[in-house]
Amino acid sequence: MPINPSHQPPPHYRPSPREAASRFKQAFRLCCPGWTLKTLVGGGAAVPTFTSPRERIAIYDEARIAVKHGSFLEIGSHLGASSIVLAEVLKRMAPPDSKLFCIDTWMNDAMTEGTKNTWTEFESYTQSWSKWIAPLRGMSTEVQLPDIDAYDLIFIDGDHSYEGARADADRFAHLVRPGGRLLMHDHDRAPVARVAGELLATGNWAVTRSVGHILSLQRLVAKT
Repeated sequence: MPINPSHQPPPHYRPSPREAASRFKQAFRLCCPGWTLKTLVGGGAAVPTFTSPRERIAIYDEARIAVKHGSFLEIGSHLGASSIVLAEVLKRMAPPDSKLFCIDTWMNDAMTEGTKNTWTEFESYTQSWSKWIAPLRGMSTEVQLPDIDAYDLIFIDGDHSYEGARADADRFAHLVRPGGRLLMHDHDRAPVARVAGELLATGNWAVTRSVGHILSLQRLVAKT
């Protein structure tokens, strides 16, 4: 298809220094996600995880856009790779008393390696961000939640079966503030995709970003 000339820059066009810097930054992020992640979270980029650097950068970007009151919630924290990303956003951009509440049993539930106590590893990896992280140890369907009416961002990365993802969506999705973000991991798996589709079918959510296995939805309506 021929390129529409109206979409082309005028002859001898030169971007402004700000525009050129923005283009360079975007290109750098695309070409060097690992290095970009290190510039954002330092040593936290090295935490073992199935979530790629590009996906963690997407989590960072969505959290940066969503942060307002300074309340995040994560279901399924494992060793803390994504927890660190979310906590770093609170550290940089939110009030001093902001918190990321992390829900997990830290017993490697639903992981392919089998049952294993990962609590000590999580504590060790997230130590530098502990001021912003509040662990809630237990099953996502049972753990007692803090007395918070709404969250800027909720990241669901727990049980990826349909029943598990549906239960987490039922319990937590309505707690996202209007304009906030609901992130879902492994949305390309059929069970999680089904839950995401059901949420979108309500008309209360819109897709803002999909990077790798990360799907971000924006809450469009006030809580009922």
